[in-house]
Amino acid sequence: MEAKKYYYKERYNRRYYKRNNSKIIVDQGDIFSNVVMKDYKGSVNEIEDNEITWDKVVVLSQSCDLHREQENSEVSNEILSVLVIPIFSLADFQAGTYLKQLNKEKNEIPNSRLARIVLENRYQVLKLTEREKFKFKMDDSILDFRYYFTVPISKLKKENYQFSISTVYINKITQSFTHYISRIAVPIELDRN
Repeated sequence: MEAKKYYYKERYNRRYYKRNNSKIIVDQGDIFSNVVMKDYKGSVNEIEDNEITWDKVVVLSQSCDLHREQENSEVSNEILSVLVIPIFSLADFQAGTYLKQLNKEKNEIPNSRLARIVLENRYQVLKLTEREKFKFKMDDSILDFRYYFTVPISKLKKENYQFSISTVYINKITQSFTHYISRIAVPIELDRN
């Protein structure tokens, strides 16, 4: 009886899974590898075009929009791009090297401060069990909501699909992201005297 109870607990508390549905190409919560982002820098007269390849990204665009687009290719308001967030290694984050693709370096974060920092609205930690780490070939990771971008839906290929985050957990991530992105900065009135 105890083994059966454990099986159901594992089955329904699963955070990550591999999707076998071949009809859906891109879905909210999908994790893709080797996703290229275009980075444009420079002035109006001189634009430098760089490519940044992210090891892994998670799709945040809504499932309902993505499914409608893939089921009916004749939809007039075609989705051109998908909102994604890079997934950073928690070890790289702590070492301050997680933004090396952007040529940025942060200070190293000691263990004593890590727990407090990841509780900020700006971050979401992806914890994996040892079994999940082995199965999905990914260590504990973190999302930094300050770094997000869009990628053409055509660039997310089936062969780059890694695995998916379950609906409950991707909804939590999406809610945290929208909370972070919709914060309001109220200007402080200056005394003009």
